[in-house]
Amino acid sequence: MLAPGAARILALRKAGNRPGENVVVSVVGEKPVEWLVQPDLDTSYDWMWVVDLDLWVLADTTTDAGKLRTMMADIKSRRPRRLHLWLDDLGVGYEVWSYPTVETAHLPRGRWQMTTEMLKMSEWENDVMKSLFNGINKEAA
Repeated sequence: MLAPGAARILALRKAGNRPGENVVVSVVGEKPVEWLVQPDLDTSYDWMWVVDLDLWVLADTTTDAGKLRTMMADIKSRRPRRLHLWLDDLGVGYEVWSYPTVETAHLPRGRWQMTTEMLKMSEWENDVMKSLFNGINKEAA
């Protein structure tokens, strides 16, 4: 099953194309962006369409952290080019990195066990993203 908004992106990918800008995966509601996917954190989705795309997951501090972590791990396993998390209410962004554990790195890729880190974006990157997402939030109001 695809998350709401993903079918349009999958159709584009099947035609050999890709979105011209970042895809926003929002668990905090509607946002006025061209490429918006709105998953329900209580539902498991097929994220096959995210391969080699830049994704921004929008959440806030009221979002269930365990469910968010599960969804982001599912997304990351499909190998997007970049995956970021933006905490809308704090105005803070993170880049999400996954890599094989030391114990499994010597094994074939299909047998890797992955670990994930979230690296806080620099103040400059956060300022740029704040201006972008604040503009999106004002348009949504």
